[in-house]
Amino acid sequence: MKVAKTLVVVACAGLLSASLFGSASFARAQDQGSAGDGGGHSAASVATQPDKAPPIDVAGCWDGSSTVGTLEDNSFGSGYGWIGIIQNGKNIKSGAHGSFYEFVWDSGNDWAYGPFKGKASASGFTTMGTLKGKCKVKFIGHLGSSDDIVGTYEYTGCTVKKDDFINTSGTFDLPLNNSGCFDIIP
Repeated sequence: MKVAKTLVVVACAGLLSASLFGSASFARAQDQGSAGDGGGHSAASVATQPDKAPPIDVAGCWDGSSTVGTLEDNSFGSGYGWIGIIQNGKNIKSGAHGSFYEFVWDSGNDWAYGPFKGKASASGFTTMGTLKGKCKVKFIGHLGSSDDIVGTYEYTGCTVKKDDFINTSGTFDLPLNNSGCFDIIP
């Protein structure tokens, strides 16, 4: 009888051991997982800020001076032009070799040009430039597709005595020109 009891105990222990070892999973170096699902060490268990998206890359010559691209102004009507952007990270640079724009409206009698500077974000860009004196132009834009920028511009601080840009604003849609920007002011 002792042998029978021992045999039953050994058989039960064997079955129990087999069921435990058979369902065990073993972690390997190539297995991925997070701390919450038993997959190993993970920084997910520490509260962190999500990574901030990098600014969009709008560096280059965005040129609508050919038949492609549009410039539409609420005072001067349709026109053409370009926006040349020098970018370093989120900063849009101004200065002697910095960002510059030239716009000409179809009448041929009105044009604007000058340097500007600003910032790019993950969703677009905002810049401010000076036409002359206190007359400033603000550009707000974003990538329209992989090869154009779209947005708005608005002149502020302009006076009747100095220029015609009072309450002037409009829209632009300018394609990328890998050949660079060239002077178009008459």
